[in-house]
Amino acid sequence: MVNIIAPYLLTALLRTPRRLAYLSSASHYGGQPSTANVDWRGHRSGSYEDSKLFVTTLAAAVARLPRTC
Repeated sequence: MVNIIAPYLLTALLRTPRRLAYLSSASHYGGQPSTANVDWRGHRSGSYEDSKLFVTTLAAAVARLPRTC
């Protein structure tokens, strides 16, 4: 799940950026919108499609935040 945790943490650490760019792919269409099967300890790899769906969701959520700059 480093594909989603890293973008989330890096976004949270930024001080009021002018722009953010998230990279994803059309693979998000195959993702499942559930964290029920996520292995948060990293003992097994997660679904690439799920991680791309979560990145797309993160980008959409951040885009909805009010701009403070």
